Amino acid sequence: MLSSLSHAEKLLCPKVLSQGEGNWPISESTFTEAAAKEALNKLQIYISLNAPPVDTVIIDNELLMVRGYILKARAGEGLVGSKDDFCRFIKESAYLQH
Repeated sequence: MLSSLSHAEKLLCPKVLSQGEGNWPISESTFTEAAAKEALNKLQIYISLNAPPVDTVIIDNELLMVRGYILKARAGEGLVGSKDDFCRFIKESAYLQH
């Protein structure tokens, strides 16, 4: 079980700046337990209703929120290599898809 951490107080990674139109980095502070739970709830609805969204990017964005929170929580717990994993995720993967 992931502990409830207060990640809003300090940033773990350097800020990633937008490279222009179509490139919208997701800020580190967005990856919260509440956001991950909301994303999981949406995914559960898609599964239970057997009605996935027409646009699979919606699913990708929900999974991104869950993954980001898990990586951030691990980094906050100080697990070896976890901060590097989270910062690599922020730099390479944490972009809003549309």
